[in-house]
Amino acid sequence: MRMNFSQTSNRRFGRDREGAIRNLILNKKSMNNNKYILRKKIEFKQQLCVLCAPAPWRDNLTILFLVFFFFFSTVSFASELEELFNPDPDYNTEELSIQTDTDDTEEPHTLIHEDKTENPFRLIYACDTEGHFWFEVFNSEEELLYSGCYDAINLGPHIIVYILTKERAQARGVRRPSTTFTQNRDGGVLQELLIENGYSLPHHRDFTNSGYDRGHIAPNADFNDTYENALATFFIANVWPQTPNVNRVTWLRTENETRMLAAEYLQVKVLIIVDEFSEEKVGNITIPINFKRRIYDLDTGDLIYEIDIYQ
Repeated sequence: MRMNFSQTSNRRFGRDREGAIRNLILNKKSMNNNKYILRKKIEFKQQLCVLCAPAPWRDNLTILFLVFFFFFSTVSFASELEELFNPDPDYNTEELSIQTDTDDTEEPHTLIHEDKTENPFRLIYACDTEGHFWFEVFNSEEELLYSGCYDAINLGPHIIVYILTKERAQARGVRRPSTTFTQNRDGGVLQELLIENGYSLPHHRDFTNSGYDRGHIAPNADFNDTYENALATFFIANVWPQTPNVNRVTWLRTENETRMLAAEYLQVKVLIIVDEFSEEKVGNITIPINFKRRIYDLDTGDLIYEIDIYQ
């Protein structure tokens, strides 16, 4: 049977329309399937995240474990501290002291120790060996300027100690007294004590033409806030033979540094020790080997400066 063009076109159009509708239905089903698969993936991921997330009971267990760990660590550390600071009471400790180079039969001589009864930082300077005598120098207002332990065997101060304040260190200095070193700057107390025990003080002239300077131990410049105080340092018990280089350069430098520390710390305690000697003498005065300077912060008791000057 023969068909014209219009009939053929209608049939083809019908088939194409049915195919298009069928494809549309299939595509819709495919899209629904894809949405379903995507929704399942999302649900699976959410479930996975729930499983991975820390549960409240798991957090509580972790915290409880950490609490027990730190508790037992603290108890162990506390027991170690108790053993460290509270040793066995049955354990005997020997008292330590500074011993001089003498026979083992002699008792040890403590030069310096701390008095914990009144002030934990107050230093006490013992002067209890043979031929050693304590002395103090005051001004007319009964202010203690400096004190020391006089070595009547070597004829010089074994120890000199004094407090230096910022005000005195920075005071506008008076002129240096043009005077000699005398035996009575302390009112003659030390001289009388020495005579009673068979000793005596040297004289200013003993140093003349010796090649050594008369080296202040408590320096004039630390007390030149008034002329009277500066004059009190010209005490024969406050001097040792020093070489010109030591007296005018190295020892002078330590004195300047001491005044700088007094200005910084407001008040310091100055300690000078002379306890090593050579075989040489100026008259009857033994020549020291070195001079030891120690500076303490008066408020804390801390040692803030120390130096030994040899000659």
